[in-house]
Amino acid sequence: MIRADGGWRAFWRGNLINCFKAGPEFAIVFSLRRYWSSLYEDYIDRETEQIEAAIRQMERNGLRSGEISRHRLAIDSKVSVLTPPMSYFICFSQVPRLVVNFFIGAGAGIGAQSILYPMEVIKTRLCVSKAVEFKGGVRQIAKNAYQQGGIREFYRGFVPNMAGIIIYRGLEMGLYTSAQQSIMIYRMQWLGMSRHDSALSTAEIGLAGLVASGISQTVSYPLNVVRTRLQTQGSNGRNRHYAGMTDCFVKMVRSKGVSSLFSGLTANYLKAVPASTIIFIAFEKMQQLFLGDY
Repeated sequence: MIRADGGWRAFWRGNLINCFKAGPEFAIVFSLRRYWSSLYEDYIDRETEQIEAAIRQMERNGLRSGEISRHRLAIDSKVSVLTPPMSYFICFSQVPRLVVNFFIGAGAGIGAQSILYPMEVIKTRLCVSKAVEFKGGVRQIAKNAYQQGGIREFYRGFVPNMAGIIIYRGLEMGLYTSAQQSIMIYRMQWLGMSRHDSALSTAEIGLAGLVASGISQTVSYPLNVVRTRLQTQGSNGRNRHYAGMTDCFVKMVRSKGVSSLFSGLTANYLKAVPASTIIFIAFEKMQQLFLGDY
């Protein structure tokens, strides 16, 4: 069907703008991830130092270990970098690392998508269009979208996209980073390896990225389907069937069942999962090249 519409070139329709989008997107995602991870490590070091100082002071005051344990919650709430009321119950260092990595990944994804989302809309419309619809390419699609709804037209499907990005990037980055950290900590603490020697090999990076990407793609895919439908409705005379994200979910499930939310998942695996794996490997190797044992 696709080949009949535009030959073999039709399979690469929208690839150019996708490349222009993907480069900056992953640069922003990995930069924000590294920056926020560094901030997290600084907060943990600060909390740990203050907790240890408070415990030493209690020991000098003659308190026994059992008494110190009873005061531990009060110590944590005083030194926590979290704001009240969270600081009354937990300090930052007690938050599970997987949870922290999830929110770091989700935040990085939100930052990148907020900047580049209009390109996502143009790319999607170009991919689903026929050869005769947008002969002017990206420029014609952008012009057509602006004439239809102004700037708002470039943010069609923004809400389900952001919901999907939070889940997708949060899980992908969270699972990958947590797996990487767990393996390195195990090797350093239990096998006595140095930080340099405990670093993951290329195959291990690829496997961790493959699993993390596969899981995150599966969980977030229904939101990706809904986003695509919202982005393309109204384009080049197409009818508008959905009032928003919830309406789209309900109508799809009612008409074709839950399986319709996973339409195209296999093709997505073949494209997105290997792409994410390659990106993780490229990022880690470039980081090692320029920063060494970061």
